[in-house]
Amino acid sequence: MKIKLITTALLLIALQNNYAQQVEPVIVIDSVQIKNKAMQNAKAEEEMRLKTELNNQKAQLKALEKSDDNAKREQRKLKNEQDDVRDRQRKIDKAQNKAERKRDNIESAQNKVAKLTNKLADANSDLIKIQEKFAKKKLRGNLSPIEISKFEVKITKQQLKIKEIETDILRAQQKFDKLQ
Repeated sequence: MKIKLITTALLLIALQNNYAQQVEPVIVIDSVQIKNKAMQNAKAEEEMRLKTELNNQKAQLKALEKSDDNAKREQRKLKNEQDDVRDRQRKIDKAQNKAERKRDNIESAQNKVAKLTNKLADANSDLIKIQEKFAKKKLRGNLSPIEISKFEVKITKQQLKIKEIETDILRAQQKFDKLQ
């Protein structure tokens, strides 16, 4: 009977296992985990968007800095060119002023030579007049020795004046030749 009892128990256990409900594994969805995953995904997407924006802004900033550097470089280049043009203009003006002064000096030396030549011609004509006057009075014979000496002093003074003028003409001519 023991055997019957054991076989029956075994049969009952087998039957019970056969008719027992099979438990299918149920996946429990945790709303907190879903929210966390959604937040993490949103956070990751936001971080990616921010990184992209940051990279775009950095690229724009670099481009702006590069264009700013180029603009500054161009500005410096223009300033240097303007300075060069200004320097060249100053040199040209300086050369023109120098040429003008030289021309003025040459002109004034030429005028001085012409003026002294006219003065010499006038002095020579005055000397000739004095000598003619002296010769006329001497021919008439009405000159006293004092008047004769006065005329001789006048003639000598006039001759000295002529020599001074000739010396001045020579100096002015040398200056004129030196300037040319």
